Amino acid sequence: GSFSSDFRETDDAYYGRAIEKSLATREIREYKKCDWDVLLDAGDGFAGVHIPRGADLTDEKITESFKLALGKTRKHYPEFAAKAVCCASWMLDPSLEEILGEKSKITGFIRHFVKYPMKSNETSIFGFVFPKIFDSYASLPEDTSLRRKLKERYLRGEYIHTFSGVVPDIY
Repeated sequence: GSFSSDFRETDDAYYGRAIEKSLATREIREYKKCDWDVLLDAGDGFAGVHIPRGADLTDEKITESFKLALGKTRKHYPEFAAKAVCCASWMLDPSLEEILGEKSKITGFIRHFVKYPMKSNETSIFGFVFPKIFDSYASLPEDTSLRRKLKERYLRGEYIHTFSGVVPDIY
């Protein structure tokens, strides 16, 4: 099911594949330049963020963390000209929004990002959500709603993938 992507630019438009629900579509589309704003340009830097286990995912704390990451990156590495926050994580998989619902803190976290797909394996989630060694998906614990829903998903043969995303410099 994979395919090669294509991108072309003219004086008036961009031509490429759309990203819908963080996945590239097969159809090549035209995007008129007058209808779009450039968020990041070639050479723009970013502050990379990591989400530690047990992080406070309230909107207030997320925004505070992004501001802190941008501020420190700009102060200590001004040559990178950080204009965005960037993250790669299983926590950015858009299917989590459907699994966890509108009110989930992870869903709130996901919505901060302009997401894009990347090469991923389906196992990165296990180091965070199911860190203990297990024999089979059937033996995974179900002691939280997240674990229960993810276990059900993996038993159906569906996976959670790592996605990347950027939060443009809005701070």
